[in-house]
Amino acid sequence: MIEESTYPKSSFIKLFDNKRTFFYEIIKEGTYPLTEQLYYTRYPKHPIPHNYIVRTQYGKAKHIVECSIEYVEKKPLYKVYFGINLQEKYDPGSLQQMLLASIIRYTLTF
Repeated sequence: MIEESTYPKSSFIKLFDNKRTFFYEIIKEGTYPLTEQLYYTRYPKHPIPHNYIVRTQYGKAKHIVECSIEYVEKKPLYKVYFGINLQEKYDPGSLQQMLLASIIRYTLTF
């Protein structure tokens, strides 16, 4: 994917390839916990910030999703808001939400 961005001058980031385009807006950068409490993404290992909020658009209908990360009890807790006025919340702890995550992943592939 190709990135078009002037970040941090502008909080907007565009990622695209010949099949799809994603628009991101960094709402809040967040901070990094102490090294011994810090978690990382899978390869490539990027540190996961605390109080990070990003909004993205995807699909032809330009659906909007807002994602946040907050460390709770020294572990990152991910929240995903979507739907009209971002009223729906994805909670990774419930079975229904795990099914919803599968649907979201499927939707993001198109």
